[in-house]
Amino acid sequence: MQQLPDCYLWMAGEGPLREALEEQAKQEGMIDRIRFAGWRTDRGALLAACDICVLPSRYEPFGTVILDAWSTETPLVACAAAGPRAYIRTGENGMLTPIDDLQALVDAIRSVLDDSTLRDRIVSGGLADYEHGFTPKVVIDRWRAIYGACLASV
Repeated sequence: MQQLPDCYLWMAGEGPLREALEEQAKQEGMIDRIRFAGWRTDRGALLAACDICVLPSRYEPFGTVILDAWSTETPLVACAAAGPRAYIRTGENGMLTPIDDLQALVDAIRSVLDDSTLRDRIVSGGLADYEHGFTPKVVIDRWRAIYGACLASV
């Protein structure tokens, strides 16, 4: 946050570290720039209000946050945990950074915020990937095809 003085952070979700994170934000004088939003059922609305979605997870098997960001046309920066690494192509549909590399994460965030061409490209790519492979209709059609093939073979 200190390297991104013009940014505010909304942390969505709950977990055992929340109190410690709130205390750390207070101690570092950042509490006025960080909102702890708790568990949200309106992630799409929250993301649509954001300039960027950052997924700094060390461990992320897939995470629907990727789909939420893509479907709301919110630029995505993520650490290269297994799930994001399988779906995000840096510079095409998001930005990947090495896990635990804070400077790389800051640089990627700054790049997306400062470069409108990059931002537009990754938003477009993310939305295209979402529409091609992850909309409810696409997923339902794929499941129907699987079930149909199973039923046809019995």
